[in-house]
Amino acid sequence: MSDIGSVDSDSSGTLPSGSRNQIDELDNPTTEEFNSFGRDCELHIYERRYDTRGEAVMLRIGATSKVRLPQNKSHRAALVLKRIIKEVLHEIIGNHADVRFDTESPTTIDEPAECLFHHRKKIRSYTDNSDDSLIRDHLRLLLQYVEKSLCLEIRYHEEALEKGPQECSTDLHNLWIFFKPGDLIYENINGTEIVSRLQSIHPEYDDIGSKEITSWNICSERIQYTGSEFGYTERDIEVDKFHGRKLVRKLSAFPLEFHPEKDRIKNQLIQRGRKYMSLRGIKHCFYNDREKSKRREGIMLDRKAFMLNAHFCGDSLNLSKSTFRDDSDSLLKLTDSEYLIFENKLCGYGLISKDWSMFDVLHIQEVKYEEDSFDRLVIADDNRKLISALVASHGNELDDFDDHITGKGRGLVFLLHGPPGVGKTFTAESIAESSRRPLFSMNSGDLVGFQNVELKLSMALSLATTWRAIVLLDEADVFLQARDFASIDRNSLVSVLLRVLEYFEGIIFLTTNRVRAIDTAVLSRVHLAITYPQLQTNARCQLWKDWITKVCSNNAPSWLDQECLDRLSSKEINGRDIKNVMRTAYILARHERRDVMASDIYKVLEMKAQFAVDFSETVLS
Repeated sequence: MSDIGSVDSDSSGTLPSGSRNQIDELDNPTTEEFNSFGRDCELHIYERRYDTRGEAVMLRIGATSKVRLPQNKSHRAALVLKRIIKEVLHEIIGNHADVRFDTESPTTIDEPAECLFHHRKKIRSYTDNSDDSLIRDHLRLLLQYVEKSLCLEIRYHEEALEKGPQECSTDLHNLWIFFKPGDLIYENINGTEIVSRLQSIHPEYDDIGSKEITSWNICSERIQYTGSEFGYTERDIEVDKFHGRKLVRKLSAFPLEFHPEKDRIKNQLIQRGRKYMSLRGIKHCFYNDREKSKRREGIMLDRKAFMLNAHFCGDSLNLSKSTFRDDSDSLLKLTDSEYLIFENKLCGYGLISKDWSMFDVLHIQEVKYEEDSFDRLVIADDNRKLISALVASHGNELDDFDDHITGKGRGLVFLLHGPPGVGKTFTAESIAESSRRPLFSMNSGDLVGFQNVELKLSMALSLATTWRAIVLLDEADVFLQARDFASIDRNSLVSVLLRVLEYFEGIIFLTTNRVRAIDTAVLSRVHLAITYPQLQTNARCQLWKDWITKVCSNNAPSWLDQECLDRLSSKEINGRDIKNVMRTAYILARHERRDVMASDIYKVLEMKAQFAVDFSETVLS
């Protein structure tokens, strides 16, 4: 039995059905013959014939120690390798994506023999340096076969490379020649550079049996984080049909070595991979993408929560490949070539947009907490100190104050009540900043209308607890209103809040402007209730001063004197109105490319006052 067997195909150029098994069973060898398999250094040629029943069988029609491929038959069928040469090729090549050399049965390589083409120089070098004459003979015969059966492809490849990587071109049919498994494949998708490691490349055809290639499918791999471990994900890339020749570097995906800026790309993507690595686990970050998604908001990175909550249809983690746990020593041994193929996006939740999304690593930044924001809150000092103390000590209280039932009564509930624009929402926002925690904000509109409000609210509070986030349930009137016999639906919402708060272990702020209608059972769950009165003149004065300083690059402008502050604070408007006025004045000044002036603020206030007059007249009429 030969070490190398060439099987002729039928007229369509494909291996006949069942022929591989027939090759394996040829001659029904004895034990002695089986043990000698692969030792004869010969090339056997097989041809498909039909028996009397019309069934196709493979018949050996010749054997030779030199490669002379038939001129009138297609040799593009299959190459069958047996024991000795398989063992050597496994040592030289390892396992190829489409071919395994470490199996006991003969290995069949469909033509064109891509793995032998790409590794022919390594095979030649191994042959020249081998001390085993039997192995040298086998490899020389194999090289003869490769160089004769793929002579056109070899010449095509060498002539193309002579022009240099920038001018190297290919046609569609020979595209595979430039894609060697293990190569780094480069893509630029809407300005984002991606590199993956090539596994295999296959042509796509219009119809079964057709020789017309419509595209090439590239299978590659990247490294991704699951929430507890790192592993390889498969990436499918399509190179569409094109006519004539095309520069390799102009393909939608191509080997990185053909890119004129390959060194720059490697350095940047290695750093991106290291950043990806540093952001693993649960992280509170800031996302700043002004160009593409236009998103600027705080985010929570949490892959596990993402997979449980998001409707995600992305690349799945291929756990059949080697993986390493988040806490393993393998993480310390990652190489630059591995960092290079890390994914470029992380899974998380947008704290303002309130949606699950994929965030580009490039635009993820460290959160810069405004730790002095709570000091700017216009509120009684006693209330400020009490809120700060309760939040700071939460989770460190003595177990003696726990509920008698484990897991109950460990949450911290604040109730903030008062008219709009007096600082209720800002209280929760600023204490989250000063305590360096994320703010998980919701309102009744985010919850009411869902089929299972209790499940939605429970999941939200569970996430907030995991993230150590402060929860803000803004405009919570529908959950707080006193129950009665007339409204069963409203009563059920109050009951939902009571049940959820019973086992909540985090910090939550509830805001309302209807304190007299609050259910007594809800009040019994509240640890601290604070009343916010209408803003007085001194409070408005402080807010005007803070906002003017902020929009003027945190420097008080020269025109901001006591007379200006007295004039502004005399206007009986709330804190939200002051913020909106300053925002409008800032936009006006920026549009005219200058600093904010007092006249901008007065102009906006006049427009606001005129609208109030017009609105009142319209309503009364």
